[in-house]
Amino acid sequence: MPGTWSYWSQKVFGYVERQTPANEEYVALHKIQAHLNEGYGEKEIALIWNQGNASPCKAGTNSYGVVYDSCSYVQKVLVAMR
Repeated sequence: MPGTWSYWSQKVFGYVERQTPANEEYVALHKIQAHLNEGYGEKEIALIWNQGNASPCKAGTNSYGVVYDSCSYVQKVLVAMR
């Protein structure tokens, strides 16, 4: 999503950097480290990444008919980390 990349690139680099795999990884690591510094754990960071907040995971269908399951996403992240 170009708007999301522009926002996070500006926040991390101080300007909008070209979107490359290396830059995406750098921004992602920066965001994860910031969450760790705020005291969030692995599960909470996965929830923030997936649903935008660390509140309990949710599952359902949104108003556009898209099925979501942040609980399943968190489990996949935790398994992939091991």
